[in-house]
Amino acid sequence: MAENATRFWRTMTFRQLNGRRVRLTAHNGELILEIKLAPGFGRSLGSRQNLIAGMKFGELFHEGHDGFMELSRQNADIEIELLPDKPTYETITDRDEIREGDIAVAKDGNHYPILGANDGRITIDVYGQSITLSRENFDHSLRPKLQLPDHPGLWRDGEDNLYEAWKANSGILFLRQSRRNGHWISGDVIPIDRALEGEDSVTLAELAKQSPFTEIEVNI
Repeated sequence: MAENATRFWRTMTFRQLNGRRVRLTAHNGELILEIKLAPGFGRSLGSRQNLIAGMKFGELFHEGHDGFMELSRQNADIEIELLPDKPTYETITDRDEIREGDIAVAKDGNHYPILGANDGRITIDVYGQSITLSRENFDHSLRPKLQLPDHPGLWRDGEDNLYEAWKANSGILFLRQSRRNGHWISGDVIPIDRALEGEDSVTLAELAKQSPFTEIEVNI
């Protein structure tokens, strides 16, 4: 497999790469596909369809020992390009507005989780090490826009946990996480209407840690 020159996956965690769209190019450009990365076996990401246009893709990335994604072995020689994810990220250019949890984008295009930002000093996580990103190397930061369940249905969060959202007779939207501990059990019920309206900052902050949420399509 021909690795992308930027090796974007080596600076991204499972959570950061999960749900992102990538472009696959094979057969010297004769086959070009765009797919949304989905969780596979263990901490791996790839296509939900193992066979696409007569080619086997399946797993594309797996989590490495350092917590960042590794490229998985493929049967075909393909190139992988990470597509822009502008609708789900807010671009921050003012260093004074940067905060912990944002994603720093360096001049060379690499992405790093921001561990802290004080008085314009940005601390990033580079392979488990806390490093100060110099002003000269900083380009901008990305802040994930909250993607929360806003209507009844089944949802997954950024860590692939399962949630159920429903509306009570009162019209209030509730959310409950399902956890598997030998068998399926239901977690605490969370009223999220006030969080969606920005009136419950505590619940909003907790849900933000699990964002983005994506709805699960159920075909009956």
